[in-house]
Amino acid sequence: MLLENILPIDYYSSMIGVMVDQRIFNDLIDECLPKISAKFKELSFDTSLFSIQWFVCIFCKNLHTALIDIVLDNIVIQGSLILFKIGLVILKILENDILKARDFRRF
Repeated sequence: MLLENILPIDYYSSMIGVMVDQRIFNDLIDECLPKISAKFKELSFDTSLFSIQWFVCIFCKNLHTALIDIVLDNIVIQGSLILFKIGLVILKILENDILKARDFRRF
């Protein structure tokens, strides 16, 4: 119930909110992480393959339990914008591996 009050009403019901956030996230990657953005474009990699899952699950499927607690705390404190920040930080942490990738089948 708490998350339903913090995240937009259409976030889960119609997935429109998640789709909009995914497009915003792509723009943020372009702006904040241009090397990663260029690599994704070079490899024709669609970020929705991971970002939609991140946003729908609020990172709960992909992070360690201790980190999930921090994510949920920050969603309550900062609101849904923290999802973008967390996504960008994860990509920044993985930047070297992403830039070395030749394709994403084995990434």
